[in-house]
Amino acid sequence: MTINTYDTILYTALFVVPGFLIDEIIRTIMPQKRLSAQTAILQYIKYSIINLTLWSWLFLLINGIKDECGVMYWLLISLTVILTSVVTGIGIGIIKKKEIIKNIFIKFGIQTKHPIPTAWEYKFSNTNEPKWVIITLSSGKIVRGLYGTSSFSSSDEQFRDIYLQEVYMQKSEGMWEKVDRSDGIWVSPKEISLIEFKN
Repeated sequence: MTINTYDTILYTALFVVPGFLIDEIIRTIMPQKRLSAQTAILQYIKYSIINLTLWSWLFLLINGIKDECGVMYWLLISLTVILTSVVTGIGIGIIKKKEIIKNIFIKFGIQTKHPIPTAWEYKFSNTNEPKWVIITLSSGKIVRGLYGTSSFSSSDEQFRDIYLQEVYMQKSEGMWEKVDRSDGIWVSPKEISLIEFKN
């Protein structure tokens, strides 16, 4: 059996590229632990096989016109790989986000490992509405602010900084007052000791 250049491109397109696209889409929907290069390749192949299985009927249909269409075939197969990967990635991402498979296992008394690696990523990835936040710094000082749609929390495991879009001071009677002419506050990961969320 001889594998030519075209076959190599086709196999790469079918068994690596979809997995990479799917993995990146899933990470956009739901934070995931970063994998080593070797493990990541296996992950890409796994997702690619899932994608190929789900859409095998479509790939077989397109493969039937390989000899007739020439360049058009390669354009069509490339577009199909991208589009099916996006759809599959969104589907798997939503299933993981809603913990559908985990809930099925729980009903049968089977405990599974949570896909989100840290409590930091779990909380911030599930914060869909603005939250009042109290950050206790390592120095003991308190930062009060609003974590909303214009705020940001890092997904970098090595650098967990946070940006709050609005900063507040606590008045003597316990009420919060917005700091005038403030464009938010950035807090270095080295300074963060505790984070408390308020409704």
